[in-house]
Amino acid sequence: MKLASSIIAVAALCALSIQTEAAPARSLTPEVASPVEQARFEGRSSGTHTRSGDRTRSTDRTRSRDSTNDRGDRRDDRTDNREDRRDDRWDEREDRRDDRWDNRDERRDDRWDNRDDRREDRWDNRHPHHRYWHPYGHVVVTLPTECTTIYADGDPYHYCNGVYYHSHTSGFVVVYAPHGARVHVRPVGYHTIHVHGAEYYYYYGTYYVWDAAAGDYVVVRAPNGATVVYLPDDAEVVMVGATRYHRYHGIYYRETYRNGETVYVVTHI
Repeated sequence: MKLASSIIAVAALCALSIQTEAAPARSLTPEVASPVEQARFEGRSSGTHTRSGDRTRSTDRTRSRDSTNDRGDRRDDRTDNREDRRDDRWDEREDRRDDRWDNRDERRDDRWDNRDDRREDRWDNRHPHHRYWHPYGHVVVTLPTECTTIYADGDPYHYCNGVYYHSHTSGFVVVYAPHGARVHVRPVGYHTIHVHGAEYYYYYGTYYVWDAAAGDYVVVRAPNGATVVYLPDDAEVVMVGATRYHRYHGIYYRETYRNGETVYVVTHI
């Protein structure tokens, strides 16, 4: 009995020793994972990779949207800059064109003024009596000594070397030469002109013809086409359509040039 018990005890100890030694060996020896464990491992790994890929794609989409927005902003800025530059160029062109027009107008006005001044200077130098001529509507208290009294349609006028006066409350007022008035002497400084074969005598807007039967010079209406070298100072500039005229006593004169001189042609409108 004792021997049998000893044998059983030794056998139990040997079995325990074998189990103890075998356990570390299993941990050192690679084992093949079960299908369930392998599926779990692959699932966790796949989920990790999926989430990482999603984050990468989301970041790429955000960057793409930012890049698109930046390009759109730059494109809008370039468009705005182009429009601003175009508007600036248009404004500069308009300003330069306006300046050119202003300069042309000023130069034209200066030329007109210079021509008028030169013409008046030449006329004054050639005809000193011009300084004593008075425009229409001028009033004097006393008449010049060389005046004579004439009648036209029964009304008395005072004729003073080409200037006609009529009685006025303040003295005598200069009036237009009445058609049909007759004088014995032509005014000093008259110009002889020929129109359609007829001879006229011109002086400051007034036209005379010689009446041989009566021995007088008769005031007549300005003949169409008559060309004169000067007009009275109070002639006004008027526009008829796009044409520039000078008007005096209801007569229109078209300004033109002849032999380098400014002349005025009677034009019945």
